[in-house]
Amino acid sequence: MKSLLLIPMLAGALHAADDFSKGNDAFESGDFPAAITNYQAQLETGLTSPALHFNLAHASYEAGQLGRSIFHYRRALALAPRDGGAQHNLGRVRDEVHNGTPPKAGFWRRLTGYFTINEWTVAAAALLTAWWLWLAAINWRPQWRKRGAVVRPIVGTVALVLAALAIVSWRLETDRPWAVVVQKEVSVRYGPVAASPEHFKWFDGAELRVRDTHTANGAKWILARDPTGRQGWLPVSAVLRPGG
Repeated sequence: MKSLLLIPMLAGALHAADDFSKGNDAFESGDFPAAITNYQAQLETGLTSPALHFNLAHASYEAGQLGRSIFHYRRALALAPRDGGAQHNLGRVRDEVHNGTPPKAGFWRRLTGYFTINEWTVAAAALLTAWWLWLAAINWRPQWRKRGAVVRPIVGTVALVLAALAIVSWRLETDRPWAVVVQKEVSVRYGPVAASPEHFKWFDGAELRVRDTHTANGAKWILARDPTGRQGWLPVSAVLRPGG
């Protein structure tokens, strides 16, 4: 039965690879909308990678879709935070959108951003496991207690710090949802209804922190804030955000 399940899985992987290849071909020929369509088709299969987000970001930039480009460069960096090419390109696009003053990452984001959540977690788990095994060993063999008496508490402290940083990294991604405006301009309103007065406008590429969500008459809205502190409601359809 397991071998039968591999057939649709393999077919899906091959189809996704075909979408990626078609996207690359379209990009090389300068057909950026087609490249975006094919890259997006692969994303919708659930198969993703830093390279896919990078290519989609690059194609979006060439197509003049700055917000979509920023979104996918940020997704690429979430999967491969030390990718210098993605970092450089994201900076260039942000300079165009924010007139040379892009939003700055906070202290905790800068501290944890060099590694992915998975990398922090694996490092913390490996060191914690080694530390616990070490403690179990000296309890089993008390005569070993003097071995590594100085190093042991240092290892434990480092393991706990890594675990704390893994938790901080996870909280940054889950408790502080973000979004990027992908329309040329969107009216930001005082309330989560189309009849609410317009407060101001955000433009393509504006990077936001999502504060709340609301559904009214079947329409989904988010309450968001930009780096300058301006806040208001806008339709979900105007932005891209992780998780849809």
